[in-house]
Amino acid sequence: MRRILFIYTIGCVFLSSGCAHFPVKPISRDETQILLDDFQSRLANKYEILSLVVFKYRFFFLSSLGMTSVDLAQDHLAVAGMTPVGITLFKIVSDGGKITQSFVIPELLKRGNVAKAVAENIRDIYFDLVPGQVISAYNRDGKIYFRTPVSDRIQNEYVFSDKDRTLMEKRLYKDGKLFWRIFYGGWSVDSRGKIYPKGVRLLHRAYKYQLLLNVKEVRPL
Repeated sequence: MRRILFIYTIGCVFLSSGCAHFPVKPISRDETQILLDDFQSRLANKYEILSLVVFKYRFFFLSSLGMTSVDLAQDHLAVAGMTPVGITLFKIVSDGGKITQSFVIPELLKRGNVAKAVAENIRDIYFDLVPGQVISAYNRDGKIYFRTPVSDRIQNEYVFSDKDRTLMEKRLYKDGKLFWRIFYGGWSVDSRGKIYPKGVRLLHRAYKYQLLLNVKEVRPL
């Protein structure tokens, strides 16, 4: 069984003054382990998704049909976006957490670091869905929050539903400021009981863009 490394801080750690308005219930190590192990066991390991992909950046708008291939065990991700007539708008391949292949149309490439950030964020949507080194865990207002460090300056926050114990939101903070956030609009369940993200909305606070994925079809592999 995959074990979660815990470094706990008790109390209203990382909470704003809203702590006085919403009762905060610390989550025990055992309860955290059970919740995260259960969610991990339900995640589909290998699948393909057909989705409508919409990218918005300032006054630039791009929509495409996206085919995404995910293999969690091999840490492999391949994404291609095409027009209805088959013209490739972008293609991204990631292996071992690194972008190994990428192609984007010149119109998007002109946006510089935005194109690179989009490629990395697409991986963020499908991978690292379960926190590892938990430093804070609590229940507030029907949601369960976990904080996990990435580096001295960067932290991830995971927000789970207390009702069905699935991931609702994933956030990245740099120097205490929100960098990006990913909303998961529900999860589809197949005949084996495995789950897949049903709809995703990513808001990049630093680069001011949005990425929306509306899942049309899922094929387990």
